[in-house]
Amino acid sequence: MTDNAVELLGKTIRQQRKLHRLTQQELADLTGISRRHIANIESGKINASFEVVMSLVTKLNISLDNIVFANIGNET
Repeated sequence: MTDNAVELLGKTIRQQRKLHRLTQQELADLTGISRRHIANIESGKINASFEVVMSLVTKLNISLDNIVFANIGNET
């Protein structure tokens, strides 16, 4: 995944988490993923594995399409 894709993944996860009015710790508690790992994903420092992404989208109740196709229509 390119750096831009990793950053976009993090931005999308952060936006969805905030829309659900969850803190990073609350999302960590729901998913079993550490708060630090979630913070690193959201900041674009690390790429999330497929399993982690699936856990996040399941608990955030969003479609995987929201992650995969998040930048469609935003390209210049």
